[in-house]
Amino acid sequence: MLGPEDLSFNQIAQIMSEVLGKPVRFQQIPGEAFKARLLGLGTSEAMAQATLDMMVAKNEGIDNAEPRTPQSTTPTSFRQWCEEILKPAVRAVAKTTKQILPLNPRHVAKPAVRTLQRSLTFPLATVAGKTSH
Repeated sequence: MLGPEDLSFNQIAQIMSEVLGKPVRFQQIPGEAFKARLLGLGTSEAMAQATLDMMVAKNEGIDNAEPRTPQSTTPTSFRQWCEEILKPAVRAVAKTTKQILPLNPRHVAKPAVRTLQRSLTFPLATVAGKTSH
């Protein structure tokens, strides 16, 4: 996100919490756990490794290689993006979910509920440590 301000991951989570009215927290996870989760979701080995490599580079400051300038920045703040894009998207998913799930959630198999809950979780995390090939 190249908005007009530098935000930490904790600040991003706080803004998301305020806009969505639900708690969002940042949690740094080990690189291999991140890769394993991607593989568990069906990502290919090459794509999982490339994504891990990208996250490690971001953690090491690749995004800070150039200073923020008016030419390299968009005028949309992260909060504005959350209000205009993220919040409506989350509401749409919630509305769809209510239409899919029966009124009595006890009638839904527990694995299906867990899968649905995981799909609605924001993967706001960075990867700790470096990767090895």
